[in-house]
Amino acid sequence: MGHAPRPAFEPLPVPDPRGHSAPSVTSARRGCLPGVQPQARPRARAARRPAQRPAPVPRKPRVRACLDRRAPRPREPRRTGRRRRNRHPAAARRGGAPARHIPVAGPIAGACPGGADPRPGTGAPGTGAPGTGAVTARGLLLLLAAVAGGAAFGLLALRDPGYVLISYGSRTFETSVWFALAVLVLLAAVVGTAWTILRRTLRSRSRLSAWSRERRIRNAHAKTVQGTIELAEGDFAAARTTLTAAADDVETPFASLLSAALAAHRAGDAEQSDQLLARAEEAAPGAGTAVGLTRARLAGEAGQWRQCRQMLDRLVSEHPRHPGVLRLSLECAERIEDWEGAIAAATALGKLKGEDANALEAAVRRAWRGRLAASRGSETVAAHARQTWKAVPKALRTDATLVREYAQALLSGGDPDTAESALRAAIPT
Repeated sequence: MGHAPRPAFEPLPVPDPRGHSAPSVTSARRGCLPGVQPQARPRARAARRPAQRPAPVPRKPRVRACLDRRAPRPREPRRTGRRRRNRHPAAARRGGAPARHIPVAGPIAGACPGGADPRPGTGAPGTGAPGTGAVTARGLLLLLAAVAGGAAFGLLALRDPGYVLISYGSRTFETSVWFALAVLVLLAAVVGTAWTILRRTLRSRSRLSAWSRERRIRNAHAKTVQGTIELAEGDFAAARTTLTAAADDVETPFASLLSAALAAHRAGDAEQSDQLLARAEEAAPGAGTAVGLTRARLAGEAGQWRQCRQMLDRLVSEHPRHPGVLRLSLECAERIEDWEGAIAAATALGKLKGEDANALEAAVRRAWRGRLAASRGSETVAAHARQTWKAVPKALRTDATLVREYAQALLSGGDPDTAESALRAAIPT
């Protein structure tokens, strides 16, 4: 039975004059007495819905490394629910879904054994080489052309063989035209083959000579490094031998010859040192100054400072502002006590940039002091000392060492009055 719908609101109970509360209409309708609570009616349980299973994740179709046109289509994921009707006519006739075409390119095509596409008429992937079909077609065309040419040649030979007569002196040679042409073609092929072989032989010889030359150059460079190491370590005899051998094959033998000359000089062979220096000057015509400085330096090391001075005079006349020449000239002048030459070299060095000013000033002071000391050996000591003092720069006339040398020269020359006046002038006031 159906139940009546419950009202939207329940009416309030009417009070009884006797003090008893009257039951409400709803309570009376329900059949409940006053003061008795009605029992709750059990509610009907809702029907449970079946648990929905998650939709299966579609699987990716497996692509085989080598696909063929007759390869089976990939397995499709299992579908749930009502199957749709296949609308493809060909598939409807077969009773299945149409096979999908999966293009194969790139790494999949190269995954086959041998790295080639299994489809006919294709070459190696990524190389752009013609396929087997193209090669076969080309060979077939060449074969057909050769057969056609041979057939034409045979027909012409059968139709009219021709006649060739060659006479030289008392001998004659008779043959057909086609045989003579064949002999000429064969002779041309032999000559061409011989020329190719000869050219390749000459080319191989040139390559062999180039390889041998490069090998000699590499060995010469290695010997140069080894000889330089031996020279730095003090093994002068071995350095001379190694560097001299390296100079014969190296492209620029100047450095090797110069180092070999230095090693020969320090080994005690001055004659070979001069020969090696001459070879170095011939190998580098623009390095005359370097070779001359090396000769002068080696002469100074041997104690031949007079000979060194002669070489330096020639170099100074050719290169008056060369720093290396001027430094060696200053050293050589101090060694042989050529104070005028030392003063000239120090003054020229002072005009150049990058020189040590303090060292040059000390060299100038030494030169003037030596010049004043040298005046004591002259006949007119006092006159020579006074003349030298006049040439001293004013900035150096207050130097104590120079004033003392000047006074001693005057005293030794018998001029004490001038010496006293020079000393009084040097005393600061």
